[in-house]
Amino acid sequence: DIHLHETTPAGVAAINYMVETVEKTPQLKGKLTISHAFALATLNEQQVDELAHRMAAQRISIASTVPIGTLHMPLKQLHDKGVKVMTGTDSVIDHWSPYGLGDMLEKANLYAQLYIRPNEQNLSRSLFLATGDVLPLNEKGERVWPKAQDDASFVLVDASCSAEAVARISPRTATFHKGQLVWGSVAG
Repeated sequence: DIHLHETTPAGVAAINYMVETVEKTPQLKGKLTISHAFALATLNEQQVDELAHRMAAQRISIASTVPIGTLHMPLKQLHDKGVKVMTGTDSVIDHWSPYGLGDMLEKANLYAQLYIRPNEQNLSRSLFLATGDVLPLNEKGERVWPKAQDDASFVLVDASCSAEAVARISPRTATFHKGQLVWGSVAG
């Protein structure tokens, strides 16, 4: 995990250097996450597409705080091109920003507000950011999670569907870890 805050051409050069290094060193494939990567916000659409293609081929991921303000990160474009996009906060009390609760569903909501057209399909797909890219349905609407033998670690929310959970930041009612209820209840 390499943190890169620069938005200058030096930041773009650093990202290109990291991608080139992984391309030349197969042992590093799938082992690099670039956190923040604000320099990506300075690229045009074609430059992002080219870089995203290379990053996806090397399984390089991006960890973003989903920043608000003058930077418009190309997170949707990266994700659509196959780059693993993750989110997080520096802590529950984020030292870089006064906003947020350390809540990944809140981050999915923010991503949806900033990067997608608000319809049920797009809202439901935005859940990927809160779940580590695990979604209940694939693009064709077929159930892909949960499956037999999947790790039974999940959170239940008070929502009628994924889109509502993202749009309303629905309250959590229970948390399960490896099949065990560790918080909340499932009583109706």
